[in-house]
Amino acid sequence: MNQDLKGHVSARLDKVHKETEDIYSEEFYAEQTLVANALDNVAARLFIDTKCVKARVPLLDSGTLGPKGHVQVIIPM
Repeated sequence: MNQDLKGHVSARLDKVHKETEDIYSEEFYAEQTLVANALDNVAARLFIDTKCVKARVPLLDSGTLGPKGHVQVIIPM
């Protein structure tokens, strides 16, 4: 990866859903400049998508459609 990102990327392994909104609040998303995920189900991807669109944060989504290298970029307008 880009060496300039060292110390600026945080990987999280917490389950992201309604019950963890105390961790992943609207303020959490608003503080991000980009969200990248690799989720294993469409429901979770739609949940993150909704949060990123509301916070107007770009989302790099990968993995939801299976292990075939699909990547989707969502840029809220």
